[in-house]
Amino acid sequence: MSETKQLLLIRHGKATLQPQFKDFDRPLTSTGENQSRCIADWLKQSAISPDCWLVSAARRTVQTADIIRLLLGQQDTVQNVTGNLYLAEADDILASIQSAPDAASCVAVVGHNPGLSQLLMELSGKQLSSFSVAPDVMWPATLAVIQFDGQWSDLPQLPITLKYVVHGKLMAYEH
Repeated sequence: MSETKQLLLIRHGKATLQPQFKDFDRPLTSTGENQSRCIADWLKQSAISPDCWLVSAARRTVQTADIIRLLLGQQDTVQNVTGNLYLAEADDILASIQSAPDAASCVAVVGHNPGLSQLLMELSGKQLSSFSVAPDVMWPATLAVIQFDGQWSDLPQLPITLKYVVHGKLMAYEH
């Protein structure tokens, strides 16, 4: 029997739009920091804690991951920060997930749109219709929790269950 895995797709919190920052270097706003803390609080209350992080190297995604990780009590720095996930398309994000260590039971991907939204739609398809959150949008600070039985390398061929979609004050639960 395969171990149940959890995949967390997390879009970074709200980032500044101030013109002095190049896109890659845009930091979180105070709202984005608060949004990231809300995701961490939700994960903590749900007893979900990633044991593998895949994080875009952009400043706002690293900040989001660090806020969440530290509030979950994870003191080690995120090891898998990569430029390959910066504005990555769904296929590139999926390839990173497929290369996650099989020993990892919960992988968190912290990245950007439109790639995260595309991947969520490809993996969960019609399951999104049972959630009140717009199915084609992962707004800043959106978390999607996906469960499946199998190995990371077998995605997307395995049946998955979209368990939760969380965004700010909006929370949609499995029916």
